[in-house]
Order: sequence, then structure tokens, then C-alpha cells
Amino acid sequence: PPAYTRKAPIYLDTQDAQRVLRVPAGSKVAGFIDNVAEGREAVLRVGGKDTPFAAVGPGRHQVDAAIESGDTLTVLVNGRERATWKMRLVPDSPPTVEFTRDPQSTERREFRVDYVAGDDYGVTALKARLRLHGSERKGLLADEDPEWVTLDLPMVAANPARVDDSIRQDLTPHPWAGLKVVVQLEAQDGAEQTGVSKPAIVHLPERRFSHPVARAIIELRKNLSRDNSANTRALASRGLLMLSNAPQAFKGDTVVILGLRVAAGRLRN
Repeated sequence: PPAYTRKAPIYLDTQDAQRVLRVPAGSKVAGFIDNVAEGREAVLRVGGKDTPFAAVGPGRHQVDAAIESGDTLTVLVNGRERATWKMRLVPDSPPTVEFTRDPQSTERREFRVDYVAGDDYGVTALKARLRLHGSERKGLLADEDPEWVTLDLPMVAANPARVDDSIRQDLTPHPWAGLKVVVQLEAQDGAEQTGVSKPAIVHLPERRFSHPVARAIIELRKNLSRDNSANTRALASRGLLMLSNAPQAFKGDTVVILGLRVAAGRLRN
């Protein structure tokens, strides 16, 4: 079986002919056949697909093949059946993941995500993906080809069959803070199959600013997140210059003046 299933190899014996073998999807079969007379052809038939044995010594042949479909595994020599086994392919289901409650802002303005995920052979990766909600977009990016922000979600063990946990993260410095976003969870398993949750819509937490200059800067930042067009960049640049030209509003702090003017210059250029 595939390594990620952590299943032991299945050894076949002719005495198992009447037993139905449960074979994980993606398994491979390898075997030898001895005492094959010269000129005779040995073939392994799996799901209607024939794979010839290759000679590796006098009378000794070897085969390796993937099990992709079918319900029998048969060895033929010169067209005659020499051994056969019944089998049932066990499909590898994709992982599942969902919110255990809606994403929310904590008392400390952290972004909290509660989730549960599972997979028949174990979850290998978990993440939350965020994008701006379509109602917040004004020419920044087409909604059908959005920009995503990814948060890796923790797992307490490697490849767990079930994960029930939560994450808290400070996203208040992010340009989307205070804006409406779409959040979707994504899980992956060892076969690189992906499962996704239903999307959730939430406002990202933001810091509360009481100073009027800080509030004005944040409003300019939000406008740029909604619309990154040249016109909006020019408006934001002029807004920052206007703020820098009224230093009495922030006690003439030279660092603030320089920061505003550098940002205005970068937007203008």
C-alpha cells in the first residue's frame, strides 16, 4: 500500500484464492515466478491490464505494476491461469474540514478560527485562506481571480486522523484589517487530495485609533486595499502630504512627517 496509509504490505498466497483482499487505492504489486520454461511468457493481469514479467535469471521472472482498477489479480503463463486472487479496492476519501463556529474577533482583537478536520489515513496539512469580499473590491482584482492570504493551522501530531483545534492570530497590522473578508479552510492528505470548508464571511479585527491623524491614515489605507488603481494611489498620496503639512496636529513629530512624506512619494511614483 502507499506509504502514507501506514498499512503493512499484503503477502499473497495461493491459499488466499477464495478470500477477498482489501487493497488500498494506489497500491502496487510486486512478485516473482520461478521455473518458467524458455520461450514461455508470464503475465500479470490486473483489472484487464496485462503487465509482462521480466526475466531476471534462468527461469526466474519479476513484475512490478500499479493496481488502478479491477477486482481480480491473476498470473498467467503462456495464456494459462496459474494463480488468481480476488480483491476489492478501498478508495482513499479526500479529507474533510469545517468550522466548528464562525470566525470571530477576540477581546484582544485577535482573529480566532475554530476548526475540525479528518481523513481516513491522516491529515498532512491544514490552512485557512482569506480574500477580500467582493463588496470591498473596487478594481483591485477581479473577484474570480482573487488575491489570497494563507494562515497555516497547527496540528498537535503528524498525520492525525482527526484534528479539533483553534488558532488565534493578530492580523490588525494587515492592510485588510477592518474590512470584510471571505475565509475558507483547506485540508490535504497524503495522496495530495484536498478538502475545503464552506466559506465564512467576517470583518477582520482592527485596532481602534482615537487620534484623528491616525484615523485619517487608516482610512487612506483601507481605500488603497479596496482599490489599488492609479487614481486612488494619487488621492492617497495627496492625503498623506496634506497630513504632513499640518505638523501641529501631531506635535511636530519629525519621524511622523518623514514617514508620511516617504509613503506619499512611493505612492506617487
